[in-house]
Amino acid sequence: MTNLEKLIKKRQKLIEHLHDLTAAELKVLEKDLLKLILSEAASIFKTVDGKLVFDTKNIRGIRKIDLVMEQFKESDMIPFVKDFAEKSMQVVAMTGTYYKGLGFAENKIDDLLKNFAYLEQALGIEIGKTLAESKIVAGSFLDTLATMPEVKDKLKQYTLNQIAGKQSFDGFLKGYKEILVDNELAIRPKTLRLFR
Repeated sequence: MTNLEKLIKKRQKLIEHLHDLTAAELKVLEKDLLKLILSEAASIFKTVDGKLVFDTKNIRGIRKIDLVMEQFKESDMIPFVKDFAEKSMQVVAMTGTYYKGLGFAENKIDDLLKNFAYLEQALGIEIGKTLAESKIVAGSFLDTLATMPEVKDKLKQYTLNQIAGKQSFDGFLKGYKEILVDNELAIRPKTLRLFR
């Protein structure tokens, strides 16, 4: 097996490893968010006889979902997203070595790697000297991923519908699980597509 073939295999293994690792991390994140939302919901929303009450307190409580999601973004999603970006950059660095192995001239590889700066822009991270110094660019893909606006909007709309319909509190909480874990809007499927 040539050095280039070894490198191709190593790069493919790294991508597969990152995909599997990211999938596992995202499952944990989804469960953490679900636990956080469920624990907050119990303290935010008023029930009578096990059913949600349609009143102003419960309607105002929907806004607290924004606060819970912001808390989750800062404590869990931002560190995950920075780590995710750093792993993506490892694949980029290895790609440079791959092209060198193919016999591309140094200046062509330098040009190619400069173009990979586009990946940083597309992902939306400014890579610092350390992970702590790296920043997520506001409005970028990773910022949107960390903020999860579609998930947040779906949670708020779902909550409003459940309160208006005076649904059972247990059924209401099960619906949160469907939105946060068992849904195409969940964090995991969207993120894992990047590694394909």
